[in-house]
Amino acid sequence: MTLSPPPAEWSRAAIALARRATRRARTGAALHGAAAGTALGALVGAALRVAAGASAEASVAVSGTFGLAGLWAGLRAARRVPATSAGAAAWALDRVAGAHERGLTAALATDAAGATYAGTVPPPRVRMHPPRGLAPMTAAVLLAGLVAAWPGQPAGSTRETRTASRGLGAGAGAAVVEAGRREAEAIAAERDAAAQRKVREALGLPAIGALEPDDVAARLADPKRLEAARLAAPPGASAVAAALASPTDAAAASSLARALSSDGAD
Repeated sequence: MTLSPPPAEWSRAAIALARRATRRARTGAALHGAAAGTALGALVGAALRVAAGASAEASVAVSGTFGLAGLWAGLRAARRVPATSAGAAAWALDRVAGAHERGLTAALATDAAGATYAGTVPPPRVRMHPPRGLAPMTAAVLLAGLVAAWPGQPAGSTRETRTASRGLGAGAGAAVVEAGRREAEAIAAERDAAAQRKVREALGLPAIGALEPDDVAARLADPKRLEAARLAAPPGASAVAAALASPTDAAAASSLARALSSDGAD
């Protein structure tokens, strides 16, 4: 004959499960607060590192301070979490064991009544999930670690360097403007040189080297080459465009030869 487990065994199991459930819920509440504080501290530390060049130790200190403040708030919230009742724990044990309320009766009723309804079903062993705040807390700690591990601003962008750069003032601005002007002139010169090379090609002249005025004048006498050269000439009041405008002028060939020869020499 198999004896039924005593009702006290179900009662002890229900009380133990109720304590574990209460401890898990309150730990989760405390971890939620600590996670929120640590994450906020990590974000503040990251902002300080980027904007003010703060050190890794400073970011860790900020994260720790905010984390302690969050933990304090979480502990206060944990105190407000109601305790799990033994009845609720007994009902959960009964469902897990599939005892059809015999375990619930054994845990809550008197010894005599419990022995009658408990039967042969023992209270089950229950494994609980980790506290709900564990995952957010882990993520917040990882975030704080990443902020602390970040190498920070390069050596050339420290606060002293930035202050010295600001001290240059209008001089630095003038240097930037001058550099932009020179770059624009270089681009324009390259554009004119390319156009002059196209004029040489249109007139059938060599791509490089000095040119003879007589040779240039002979090419200008050809209407087709003259028209092609005018289309290829650089826009604006350039020497090439002026020479091509009056090709019958005796000085036009010499002027065009000098202009195109200067490009070929470059």
